[in-house]
Amino acid sequence: MTYTYIFLSLIIFISSSCSYLPSIPFLSGGDESSESETTSSESHTLRASDQMILAVGGNYPGIDERIITDSSGDAISTSHTSLNCQTEESHIVDISSRPGFDTIATGQGFLITPLSTGIADIHCETTDGQVDQWYQVTVPPQQLIQILIAEALGPIVDDAQTVSESGASYVLQTSDSMTAHMIGMVIKNRIALILDNDQPSLFGVDDELFYENPPESYWNAVIAADNQFSPTNSDNIMNDVFVGARHRGNMMDAELIAYDQAVISAGRIFNNDYEDITQGAFAFMSPSDAQWNDIEDSLENGGQLIPASVSFNDSAFPALAPIQLVIDSAIWQYDSGRPAFIFARTRLEDESAIIEN
Repeated sequence: MTYTYIFLSLIIFISSSCSYLPSIPFLSGGDESSESETTSSESHTLRASDQMILAVGGNYPGIDERIITDSSGDAISTSHTSLNCQTEESHIVDISSRPGFDTIATGQGFLITPLSTGIADIHCETTDGQVDQWYQVTVPPQQLIQILIAEALGPIVDDAQTVSESGASYVLQTSDSMTAHMIGMVIKNRIALILDNDQPSLFGVDDELFYENPPESYWNAVIAADNQFSPTNSDNIMNDVFVGARHRGNMMDAELIAYDQAVISAGRIFNNDYEDITQGAFAFMSPSDAQWNDIEDSLENGGQLIPASVSFNDSAFPALAPIQLVIDSAIWQYDSGRPAFIFARTRLEDESAIIEN
């Protein structure tokens, strides 16, 4: 127990070197970002009776299986030899019988193997009409999961709602992490700004990589852009965690909760289940004690000026100026009250340079 506490404290401290933009070229046009077409979940959600979020890099044992129920809500009879489950998105997920069973019917359900990023519908039916069920499976970009963990492992562990059973803890599928939610939204907002202006260079993103294989390439290219998200750098102390999170099996015990929560959060960000509570934030940073003291001093004086000690300012983001710093009370905080992260977005006319939500 002592080891775990020390490990998590170290991770939280290390995460203070989060990404920010040293400079951005000016936008070619427009000053507002619209909702990006990074996913198409609406049509899936309207007909799905059960929704799943799974990662290509591995999942908590058992959540990739489903027991199929009949119209009464009971598990189907193994006599339903006519049971058929299929998907038109076979490049995203593979459907097979559950472990230990020869068919989907005898196993009264199916196993899902995620293959690639996307959203897939699965339709299960029997010829007698007793089963007619739709399932939605979201497979978020694995690199989105990786960067959430590497940027904020400790806070995500603390945020996660867990249940202990037989000596082990697991993350509830309804669990939420405000920290992961807001960090993921920053990445999503960057994608939206790039698409709105057809300008990957806005965030130092490689143009060819960005458009290579959307929507996954949007996320991967933004995350991998040079000097943007520090854990992606090979010399960063969190790079081993970022690289290791390619697969759940690489995670230490203290990291598994963060991984499983990051899968859930990444899925909800990717399939548009989450609202943008950052209201357009495109960057985040972890303030030092000195920077936080300066920010608090500015807030006491109306928050009209961003302190000189803080790197987030109009000169750092000329394309998106004027800049506003957002301090959200829901984000994870140290015992001193200093937030793990503060966020930057474009400031509207007559708004303060620093605000608290």
